[in-house]
Amino acid sequence: MIDKQIKVLLIEDNPTDVRLIQKLVEEKSWASFDLTCVDKLQAGLKHLSNGGADIVLLDLDLPDSKGLGTFI
Repeated sequence: MIDKQIKVLLIEDNPTDVRLIQKLVEEKSWASFDLTCVDKLQAGLKHLSNGGADIVLLDLDLPDSKGLGTFI
């Protein structure tokens, strides 16, 4: 029995990658996921400030951030 949804924030600008991850998350029966997808780092930061996530999946090549500079 699944007691809690795991809140996942996906920050990804490639629609193909987003669909792939959505499909993988939907196929998992051992956990319940609440997946939120945004396509820019700033949108992801706003989402996090409004309630957060348990897990963040972050693309390091976004329109508004590149590489390890994303973490600085």
